[in-house]
Amino acid sequence: MKDIPKVVEDAEDRHQRLTTLDRAHVWHPFTQMQTWLEPLPGDEPVIIDHASGSWLFDTRGRKYLDAISSLWVNVHGHHRAEIDSAIRLQLERVAHTTLLGLASPPSIELAAELVARAPRQGLAPGDHGLTKVFYSDSGAPRWKWR
Repeated sequence: MKDIPKVVEDAEDRHQRLTTLDRAHVWHPFTQMQTWLEPLPGDEPVIIDHASGSWLFDTRGRKYLDAISSLWVNVHGHHRAEIDSAIRLQLERVAHTTLLGLASPPSIELAAELVARAPRQGLAPGDHGLTKVFYSDSGAPRWKWR
């Protein structure tokens, strides 16, 4: 990868290099690309370099409260020891498998835990509440399977 320097580079040089590469090679969803590619003065792209807890840090060292992390997956913050540990343990086994005709211990055990924790009060007679979990990228809808 010829565009990755072999030595530590100046923070501003790194930011400019990444900005150039980004504009040449990345399409950003839900982003006005013309404004991203040709920003107004003082409105240059923010490039997140690292994170800790609820804070993000850009390539220029500026700090931001990560108020939209739940948009994707990171609702509990960054570098939570118990989550990082669980991820490392899982990666030692397998990074990802599908549920398309297959199963995995984590998906089974999580589904059982979610069903066990689902509220039961206020249900109509005969309604057992959550009994199955459907994993998707848009939530876990309730299925009535009998």
